[in-house]
Formats: sequence, C-alpha cells, structure tokens
Amino acid sequence: MEVDIVVSCVLIFSFTFLCPYVRGNLFKEVSSCPSDGVEWRERAQKKQCREPIPDFMCAAIENQPGRFGEICTIAGLSTAGFCAVLDEDTYNLNYIKCVAASGCPATAYRSSEVYRYEACYRSETSTPSTYTVIQNKLNTTRMDIAEQVGSFNAVTFIIYICFILVFLVIFIFWTKRKLFKHRESSENLFGNGNRISLLGNYMTSRLVAFCHADLDSLRYKMVTHSESLKHHFKETLCDPMVYNEDDLKKFDLDVVYILLTNFCDIPCPDNGWGNMPGDEDLSLGSDIERVRILVNEYLDNKTLNVDEVNQILGRWENFFGVINQDDYIEFCPEKKIIYVKVKPNNVIENGVLVTQDIANILEKMKSKKVVICRGAIGCGKTTALEYVTKKYREDGWTIEWMDVSLDESCIERLPIHGIEKTVICIDNLFGVFGCQVFVNDLFNKFKRFMRKIVNRGKQPMVLLGIHQHVFEDISPENNPFPKDESLFIDLNKISQSEALQIYKLQQKNNKSKQGDISVEDFLRLIEQRSSEVGTPFQTLMISAAPGVFGNKWFCSQPFQTLTEHFNCLYNTERELFCSLFYIMCVTIFNPRADELDMDVVNAISTSLNRNTIAYYLSQLAPYTHDDGNVIEIKHDLITIALIHALIRKSENPWKVLKVYDNTKTLELVRPDDPYARPHKFAVPLRREMFAKALSVLEEKTFYEN
Repeated sequence: MEVDIVVSCVLIFSFTFLCPYVRGNLFKEVSSCPSDGVEWRERAQKKQCREPIPDFMCAAIENQPGRFGEICTIAGLSTAGFCAVLDEDTYNLNYIKCVAASGCPATAYRSSEVYRYEACYRSETSTPSTYTVIQNKLNTTRMDIAEQVGSFNAVTFIIYICFILVFLVIFIFWTKRKLFKHRESSENLFGNGNRISLLGNYMTSRLVAFCHADLDSLRYKMVTHSESLKHHFKETLCDPMVYNEDDLKKFDLDVVYILLTNFCDIPCPDNGWGNMPGDEDLSLGSDIERVRILVNEYLDNKTLNVDEVNQILGRWENFFGVINQDDYIEFCPEKKIIYVKVKPNNVIENGVLVTQDIANILEKMKSKKVVICRGAIGCGKTTALEYVTKKYREDGWTIEWMDVSLDESCIERLPIHGIEKTVICIDNLFGVFGCQVFVNDLFNKFKRFMRKIVNRGKQPMVLLGIHQHVFEDISPENNPFPKDESLFIDLNKISQSEALQIYKLQQKNNKSKQGDISVEDFLRLIEQRSSEVGTPFQTLMISAAPGVFGNKWFCSQPFQTLTEHFNCLYNTERELFCSLFYIMCVTIFNPRADELDMDVVNAISTSLNRNTIAYYLSQLAPYTHDDGNVIEIKHDLITIALIHALIRKSENPWKVLKVYDNTKTLELVRPDDPYARPHKFAVPLRREMFAKALSVLEEKTFYEN
C-alpha cells in the first residue's frame, strides 16, 4: 500500500512538471474512443503525435457524460481503481477514482490501455481525490504557461530533473530502511518461533517419557476415549495401536497438550487445566498451561514474552536435562492450543460399564411396555438387566425379579388400579443351558402371563432376558413371543473399546493374578472373537488365565477350547477336575464346612476329601468365584463345558449327573436325531444312551418327589 502511494506521487509530479512545457495537446472532440487495441493503433496513426508529446490518448471528458476527446500527450501509469480521463477545463490527461459497480481497473495499467475498462468510458466518477484537485489546478496553470512560453524552457527542465533525482534518492533510502526493518522483524519472528519449538519439544519429551514408562496405559486411554479424540482431531489419532515413541515426537503441539493434560497423570495446576496459572504455582502442569497461553498470544499478536519463556526453559532443563532437538519436529505456526476435557466412550457406574447395549435397553423402555433382550450366552445379559432394574428401583419403581421360572402370581399381587410403578424382570427365560422342552405347559403358561400383562394397561412393564441358543431351540409352532421385532434388543454388539474396558474391570476384580496381556495383543485377539459366546465371557476367561485362554484358538472357538481344556484336566489332573466338579454339583461350596456331601463325593470319586479340594482351590480360581465366604462356579458356560467333558470321558457319567440338578441336565441332553438339530451347547446322545439318561433322571425325580 505504501509503495502504491509513492508510485502515485511520482506519477503526479511527473505529469505536473513535464506536461506544462508542451506546445498544446492537439485536442479534438470525437464521438467515441477505441474499444480494442487494434482500433487504438489505427486512430493513433491518424493522429500522428510527435515529440515532445508522442503518445496518442483518447478518453472520456471529466464530468461530461457522452463526450470524448483525442489528445497527444505523454502516457503514464495509472494506479488500480482510477480512470484515465480528459480534464473538463484544459482537456489534459487526468486521473479520477472509478466508482462503477463493476468493470473498474483492478490493477495498475498504462493510460494508453484505458480501452480495457469500459467503466472509465462511462464517466462514472466520484468527488476528485486531493491529488486530483491539486493536479487540476496545476494543469490550468500549465496551460497558461504553455500559451505564454510556447516552447520548451531548458532551465526549468533542468530544475525538474534535479527534483526528480533528489526524490529518487529519498525514495531509495526509504525503501532500504523498510527492507531492513522487515528483515529485523523476520529475524525476531524466527527467533521466537525457535523458542516456541523448544518449549513444544520439552512438552513432547514429557509425553514420550510417560509412554516409555507405560505405553500400554496411554493406548488403553486413547482407545477408551477414541470417539471424543476423533471428534476433536479427526484422523490425527485414528488408530492408537500404530503409534510408538518415534511417532509421538511428530505430533503437533495441540495434540501433545491434550494427551498430556488428559492421559499422563500430571497433577492438575492449582487453578485447573485451561486456566491462567497462579504466579506462585511453578509445577509442571502450570508451566504447561503457561506454554499454551504463550503460544496462543504468539499466534494472535506475533509477540512473545521472552523472559517467561526463558524461566520455563530453565526450570525444565533443571528437572529433565537438555533434550536433543534433532529428535523432534518444528513448531507448527497455524494451530492454537485449546484445552478440551476428553470424554470416555462409556461411563462406569458402581463397577458396571454402561455399554451401548445397556443404553439401548433404557431408551427402548421409554416407549415400549415389553422389552426382550436376547444374546449369546456370556454376553452380559444378566449384568445389563441388573443394572437397568437398579436404575428403575432408584427412581421409585417396584422390581419383581424372576430367574428361569415364571411366577404368575406376581401379577395378582399388583393393585388393579394402583399408581405403583412396577417392572417385572425375568432372566434366563425358558432355561439357562437350553430350552426346557420337557415342560409341557411352559409356553402356554408364558402366553397366559403375557395376556394378563397386556390387559393391565400401562402397568407393569416387562423386561425379559433369553439366551440366543435357547431362543433358537424353540420350534416355530411353539414360539410364544410377540411378532413385533421392535420389542427385541440384541446384546451382541460389544465394541473394541467396551471389550477392553470390561477386560480391565474383570482384571481388577480378579483375585488370582496369573499374568497379563498388552492392550495391542488383547485387541488383536478380540478381532477374532466368536459370535456363539458373548465377548464378556471371553474377556473373563482371558483375564483369569491369559496363559491358557489368551490365544486365537480360544477367541475363535471359545466353547470347544474350554471343553478340550477340561478334557485334558480329566486325563492329566483328575483330582483337580473332580474338585471343580464337586463345587459345580453342590452349587455353593463352603470351604470352612466340616464335612462334604458324601452322596456327591461317592458319585464323583471316593478319594475326594475336604483337604484335597482345599489344596486345589488356588488353581481353581480361574473357574470359580470366591466372595470370602462361599465358592461357586464363575459362569454357566463353565458348567456346560464340565458336563460335556464328563460325558465324553467318564464310563458312567449318569452316576455323577444323578447327584446334579435335574432341570439343568434336561436342558442339555438331546437325542441324536439327524432330523432335529440340537442347540450348539446340547449333549447329543444315541437313542440307547438317551433312554438310559432319561431312566436315571426319572428315577431321581421320583425319589425327590
């Protein structure tokens, strides 16, 4: 802008002092001016302009719309936004500001090229600028002098040349001074940029140091906060597993700041993250906040508090030593640092991870009277139902909880016109291990129950939980469920982030520590998980015994791998297997009890005693749950695998199963019928074996009744 003004001044003085010494300008009024370069050159040849006014000029006459004139003059350079015209009094070349809506000169141009700008021919002018007024007055004087003198004045011309030379010297001096100041300013900016880069490199070194000590922890936090990170940083932090220490050194400063303040366990400054730290707070967290403020001020104003920078660098050099600058990238001067509290993908309440499946149940119950949750065994169905009913109980609802069996009387206990809010929750509907197909009136009973629920109006609400393999075991003609698919929620959509958090919670609650696997290895395993068994059960077994179950075979075929593992125990460690089977048969084992259940002992192994079980308890920890008082099998799928192993290996399994729960055994055994495919966890038996099993179970039922 300043250069444009100087150029304009040179042009004004040139035309002011040179043009008056020309004898006339050969003005001639014409009807129009050339519209292109070809016509301009033709008109110029006809005009035959000669020295000392050799240039042809045609332009609109100032403030006289529709009038045009030709003159001979000395063409010059016009600045952007101005039109070349003929003065209305002297008809000499002049320049006025263009105010047309469009078509005005956007750049500097020679006055002999005015035909390029149609707006200048339309004489759309504004009030003349200061230099235009001065020029007009000088032009009038110039014409008077031209008329009086009539020839070129050599003395005056020499004075003019001297003036131009002096002006050029001043202009060159002014330009060099501006360049020197610009170079000095650039050097200051470059130096400040280096200081910012050094601060950023120290911050990055803290991130690298944290990762060197616990890279797994950073990866865990980045995975479990991935949705929030993607929202704020798009693709910058798309896959935490691909990053190592060298990759972290290449992160921009705003990303480093977010990771340090959210994931690296740095103590919070006295005034909190994202705020101006107190003068007396010289902690690492406060200095990180000072760097954020310094960087943002530098980006806004190109100024830097060098003293404060030096103080921070001094403290960090004392604490952390001198870092190698070649290992880190330079400061990115475009990105400001903004504090963001990164949110986790899921919250944990009372030891329960609130998965998207749980959120879906709560959302559906806002609009549906009946909600049916189905999923693979081990999907976390019971945990989800317990969490949901607890939330409703906290909101003042009455909860009627049932497991497997259906109690129709609960409906009769509800007041017909009462305002009491009630949720009836039935977990493991129609069975745990398989469908209770031998109970003749089971489905009719459920249908009557559902009719009563519908007839009650809005109350009560019903929340049902059923295993996927049990649901599939129901024949289509006996299916008692509503046809409305919108009532169902499938609980098989655990994300990688949710699986990782569930795994860490299970690890925390696991009393027997048998090793660990890295976050990277865990996520690689989970990618191969099977859909026949729920992810929470797979993570439960991996956390309990990573050496046994932390492999791709277990994740791809969990039930088969678990059954084969118990087969191996039966062959190689019979006493350990029998101790585990005893706990399964008695359901709840009290390690402080004086005597064992001898019926169960005699059925399993006569050599089994209390000391034997006590000896193996620590090795049984991956399969059992110990609350400090009693011990029980950790999960139903472990029980199913134990029964499979027993039937496959034992010569007389029914002697053992005779002392076990009849109902659960009936849920598992199925005739080996080629026309009726049993569910995936069933124990298919040949007809003679199936008949023998039924006779044993009927005998047991007869004596129990």
